Amino acid sequence: MNVISPSGPQQTRPRRQAKPVETWPAAYDPALADGVVVYGTLKQGLSNHRVVEPFVQSIEPATFQGRLYNGHGYPAVTLETHAGPAGTVHGEFITVKDPDTAFRHLDRLEGFNPHHQGLYQRSVIDVILAGGDHKKAWVYHMPETRAASRGRWLEAGVWPKRLQNVANLNDM
Repeated sequence: MNVISPSGPQQTRPRRQAKPVETWPAAYDPALADGVVVYGTLKQGLSNHRVVEPFVQSIEPATFQGRLYNGHGYPAVTLETHAGPAGTVHGEFITVKDPDTAFRHLDRLEGFNPHHQGLYQRSVIDVILAGGDHKKAWVYHMPETRAASRGRWLEAGVWPKRLQNVANLNDM
């Protein structure tokens, strides 16, 4: 747009538009699942639970198929089972309030970004609650080759509490 001024015509800069709020691609919309299943330091009483705690509506024990690894002090789950049979991973199913904000915090902690490959991926899986009900849950997981190369398979599928202080990944 040209503006006439005493010194002659001048070009004005277009107005900056407000930056749009980032949204997930449809495949990563938090509403696609009933909640999130956590299996390591995000569980109650462990070092990173404080990240999810403000968003907790309810927590129930849950299990799912996969392999849990100790990646040198931090947990990693794999969903594919090329290295052998899948095990049962024991975690907590969390129904979250304000899922958009909750998943922004969780994605940041887990290094997940749907626009590029990060440390963890986020997918919807089936979980079984302690009472036998089935739910759809988001889970943060690693490709098997990455998890296996970084740590040891925890065949029992339970993240040991003794590692809770080692695995504080949240330096926010």
